[in-house]
Amino acid sequence: ITKAKWTSPAPHRVGSIRAIEVLTTMAATEEVIVWNPNHHLVFLMSESSRQNTGASAEEFRIETTEHGCRLTWSTGRRPRKPPSWLMRAYARPAIKRATRRQLSKLRKYANQRFGPAITYSG
Repeated sequence: ITKAKWTSPAPHRVGSIRAIEVLTTMAATEEVIVWNPNHHLVFLMSESSRQNTGASAEEFRIETTEHGCRLTWSTGRRPRKPPSWLMRAYARPAIKRATRRQLSKLRKYANQRFGPAITYSG
């Protein structure tokens, strides 16, 4: 996500809506389906500018640990039309690279803001 903007009024909670842009190639609308800030958030993508995007959800769980916290990030997608085996074969490495890049940026941000006590298991 390169841009996110709330389109529903504050205070934000379950049912709130935000508009997002993904790498300037896709615009989407997400609805909050779980709202417990600093602990548990879930966003459901309900609309997209891409015709075959379908539905997706992202879940963020933040747990306190002995050395700070642990973030568990889960995603799920259901395209309108299942991709071919060839598309999946090409997409899998690209998705892994993109995910590693996102986690690397998150680690850099967290280290700058909170210190370097973050470990990654995955």
